[in-house]
Amino acid sequence: MQPENEILKELEHLGSKLSNIPKTTPYRVPEKYFEKLPQQILTSVLEQDLTASLPTENPFDVPQGYFKSLPGKILSVVKEEQKPKSKVFFPGKTIWKNARFAAAAMLLIIAGAGIFRFMSFSDSLDKQLASLPEETIKEYVVQSANELSVGNSIVASKDILPVQLTEEEITSYLNETGWQ
Repeated sequence: MQPENEILKELEHLGSKLSNIPKTTPYRVPEKYFEKLPQQILTSVLEQDLTASLPTENPFDVPQGYFKSLPGKILSVVKEEQKPKSKVFFPGKTIWKNARFAAAAMLLIIAGAGIFRFMSFSDSLDKQLASLPEETIKEYVVQSANELSVGNSIVASKDILPVQLTEEEITSYLNETGWQ
């Protein structure tokens, strides 16, 4: 079934008045309208007398002595332009310019002070750690190691001391675990 027929049947089913309207355009153009149109326009323009509506007198008026005084007026304007113009001083501009430089200088000072403070703080932290007794550091490491998780096992030993292994012990351990 064609889509046009389906749409028409749907409109009839809905009871729309659009289904009764024919599918032809109601407008008609006279025969050879576009062939005759340029000639009709041309004859219409030629029949009109356009010059009759134009004024015959000059609508513009020149003041008396205009052309005699014109060179003098031009010279006075040129001389006025050649005079050195005085420079106008706006104090507001220089104040804001100086304020910008002051703000930039303050920003640099603040940033430098922050960097200096950070650097001096890290030095004092190193000094504080160096002053701690070795026993205190070992206790801290043992306490922290109790909380750490390595893989699935938790380190719970309080005796974390460096173990001295011989080369034979290391080799036998590697052979037992399958390392070559």
